[in-house]
Amino acid sequence: MKVSVSIKGLDGVMKALVDLRKLSGEETKKEIRDTALTTEGKAKGNLIANKSVITGTLLRSITTELLAEGYEGEVGTVVEYAPYVEFGHRGRRTIGGEEVGGFLVRAKPYLGPAFEDAIAGLLERLRARLKGGP
Repeated sequence: MKVSVSIKGLDGVMKALVDLRKLSGEETKKEIRDTALTTEGKAKGNLIANKSVITGTLLRSITTELLAEGYEGEVGTVVEYAPYVEFGHRGRRTIGGEEVGGFLVRAKPYLGPAFEDAIAGLLERLRARLKGGP
């Protein structure tokens, strides 16, 4: 299953990535790692807050992987029902082989909001660093 996500405000993220080039390689890797780990933590917190944890499988499956020698971070899950929790879904109910109606499971976003929060933090830290802050 392939899921595509569109995020508003990517212009700011792209500018932040350009600004990352002004930092040293180790500083850049640290910011990427911290942002990815923050995303993971917030995603897990969001699952708990929106009461999406039943067995804990989805919660435990959210992991962070650093790629490209630390210049890329990937946060995600391999649990096949994860998109249904994030985006919601419609289904059909059958009883005795006969369709008796449909149902709607509302979205309980956890990963998208976590990413947006983490990126906002990254942008703030980058602005502070580029202005000579810590």
